[in-house]
Amino acid sequence: MPGLQARRCLRRRPLRAAIPPRHRIPQPVGVLRRPDGLPRSCRRPAARRPDRGAKGIVVDVETLVARLATAPEDVDLVELLGRAQAGKRLAQLAMLAKKQSAEYFSLLSRVQATAPAALRTLLLEPGIVTAARRDTGPVALTAAVLGSVSASVTIRPDSGMIRLPGLGTISLPEPGADPVVCAVRERDGRPEVTVDAAGGTVTLPADLAVATAEWLPLRRITTGTVAPVTVTVATDGLLGDLYPVPADFRGPDADEWTRAFETGWRLLESERPGHAAAIAAGLRAIVPVPPHPDGNVASCTIEGTFGAVYLSFPPDPETLGVTLVHEFQHGKLSAALDLVELYVDDGAATRYAPWRHDPRPLGALLQGVYAHLGVAQFWDSHREVAAERALRAHVEFSRWRDATWQACHGVLDDAAFTPAGRAFITALAAELDALKARPVPGAASDLADRMAADAVVSWRLRNFDLDPAAALGLVDAWHALRPPSRTALRTLAAPAARPRAVSDIRQRMLHRRLAGTLSPSAHDADALWGLGDYARARKVYCDRIRCDVGDLDAWAGLALSVAADDPARGPLRTAPEVIAGTYRELARTGDRPDPLRLSGWFAAC
Repeated sequence: MPGLQARRCLRRRPLRAAIPPRHRIPQPVGVLRRPDGLPRSCRRPAARRPDRGAKGIVVDVETLVARLATAPEDVDLVELLGRAQAGKRLAQLAMLAKKQSAEYFSLLSRVQATAPAALRTLLLEPGIVTAARRDTGPVALTAAVLGSVSASVTIRPDSGMIRLPGLGTISLPEPGADPVVCAVRERDGRPEVTVDAAGGTVTLPADLAVATAEWLPLRRITTGTVAPVTVTVATDGLLGDLYPVPADFRGPDADEWTRAFETGWRLLESERPGHAAAIAAGLRAIVPVPPHPDGNVASCTIEGTFGAVYLSFPPDPETLGVTLVHEFQHGKLSAALDLVELYVDDGAATRYAPWRHDPRPLGALLQGVYAHLGVAQFWDSHREVAAERALRAHVEFSRWRDATWQACHGVLDDAAFTPAGRAFITALAAELDALKARPVPGAASDLADRMAADAVVSWRLRNFDLDPAAALGLVDAWHALRPPSRTALRTLAAPAARPRAVSDIRQRMLHRRLAGTLSPSAHDADALWGLGDYARARKVYCDRIRCDVGDLDAWAGLALSVAADDPARGPLRTAPEVIAGTYRELARTGDRPDPLRLSGWFAAC
């Protein structure tokens, strides 16, 4: 049949208890749903099943899973995942082109027949499907340009512009949406592109890396010696449409991004050269986004855009390096889930993820475990050479190694894993066990433990509250001077009606302490806590609670400031939402006792 061709795939066989040594896994063609919520970060469907597709890829499932879990430097694996994504995008592109225009479909078919390498290059562009959903015409034109295929195609501009994915933007003499005729002809061994528009003919430069009044090429960064890499700074809007970037966002310019990327990449390839080479094999674009409102770096990977990393401007080379590692782990696992089913889950968001404010379903937690394994590996390497910043590297390593180990072992026996998924999570656990055996200086371990404790306490205060059914009995028992009922504290809690506001102020204080910029203040409980002055911090936190019973940040700080031998410590660390909720109910009766006394009362539970 003429047109875009794809090999017929063999019939899919379900995985049995033992993974078949060789397994024909079909390539999916269904358009994956975009992530929902703000920001549209790495959010996964409850259970991603490999879809039936037009093009099959032969993989050894057992080997694929083992390499994915244990070989971050595996360039061949990244190239395999890239080919799989290209095949999936080809099927999506064919479907969209056939639906939109026979002219576009015909041109893409000719490019595939006469310049298949050019089409493969185009299919590796992370934003290609996004561009095709909008209009397949510019995609077909780009394919013809890359393949030097002579063609003439009619395209409807978008506000006087035509965006060629992965190349740049054509600006027409007059804004508007009237159709224009775009032509590609070969001249002196290069494609010559002309656009006949109402305001005249636009001819693009022979070298498409050169900007003119009518042509703005995308900025490319090429750097690296051990692991050479070329990435596009994607500011053309095709990938940015998938992320809620404000219309007035103006981040650092391309020159600043180039300098930041080059210095970060030098650090990554010098400390983890194999890992850098694997990232270089798949990374195609970085998409600048605004930082978080609190000033921290924002980053994400969006499903269906393998090869793209969304991130805000990094403050230092370490942040750039660890962010690339983190997000590329997400990208690899997302691409692998198109080839092999790792879990079958109901999507219930009930699991604690140490890096998130909200409860997570199994698939999302698995993504986090895999990404943060890479983070821990990065800091493990970096702490060996960090010199004057060694304490920060030790703390980051200890924090994310332990958090990831906890999350991984917490789901190790989850029944939702398929045989392949069980092999994967078991291999991840072994990697983390090896990291767990690595020594960490005591001061760094202490700071990492404080960060971890704050994360757990804050998470519970955000997502749980006192069960209304238990409230009346607890208030009556307190007023009657009776001990609370002997029951597990967390059975007195219930999911909060909606997530509640608890800030990351204590984490920020610890990072300021690491940076040497934290100064003591008699009235700033969080600063006192960050410096380890727990006695004075407790007093200020208690005063804040008496003034505002709903001050959840004060409750979190108090839970983290109680002395280890104080009976109030256990209840505040185990179920701070129960103590805070009971205090709130007592306050409604006019009773505002010492918060530590109330928590000590719960120690009898």
